[in-house]
Formats: sequence, structure tokens, C-alpha cells
Amino acid sequence: MTARQLLFAQFTLLAITAFLYFLGFLLYLHWVFWWYDIVLHLLGGAWVALATMWLLAIFDTIKPWVTIIGIVIVIGAVWELFEVLIGAPREAKYLFDTSLDLLMDIIGAVFAIV
Repeated sequence: MTARQLLFAQFTLLAITAFLYFLGFLLYLHWVFWWYDIVLHLLGGAWVALATMWLLAIFDTIKPWVTIIGIVIVIGAVWELFEVLIGAPREAKYLFDTSLDLLMDIIGAVFAIV
């Protein structure tokens, strides 16, 4: 993909993810559907991967897919830390939930890379 195509793809995915994120808060979908957060992490991981590939394409740098997934993991971990810092409600299964969130970020990144 060219840098322009990556830019368009990532902005489209970001718009969809942001819409679903805010819709989830307005309609309490995060609390009604247990899987709603999983979908958002999948989309978020794909967006971070596309944004990383776009930045690398701008600088005409090619990095292996492992680097892109590593960046997605770091961004996902920072997001989880952000949730803790703002006092987002945590469940009793916080470690499992965080692990699942990071796994979905990685799966989203793999889909974006492929």
C-alpha cells in the first residue's frame, strides 16, 4: 500500500472506532454487551498498526512486522495504564481482561498487516 492509501485506511478505521466508542458510552453498550470492548480493542489494534505502517511509509522505512506488533503492544499497554489512572471501573478479573484486551490489540494488528 502507498502512504496515501494507508492514510485513508487508518483515518477510516479511526472514524469507525471513535464512532463505536462514543456510541458505546452514550448507549451503555460497554456494560450491556460483554464483547463490545473486545471489538473496540480489535479495531484499535488494527488502527495503531495502520498508523505505524503509514508513518514508516512516509519516512520510506520498512520495518519487520514484529516491530509493528511491538509498537501495538506498547500503545495497548499505555492505554490500559491510562484506564487505571483515570479510575475506569475494574472488574474482579482485571488481569484476565487486560490480557484479553492486549491479545485483541495484537490480533487487530495482524489483520491490518495482512
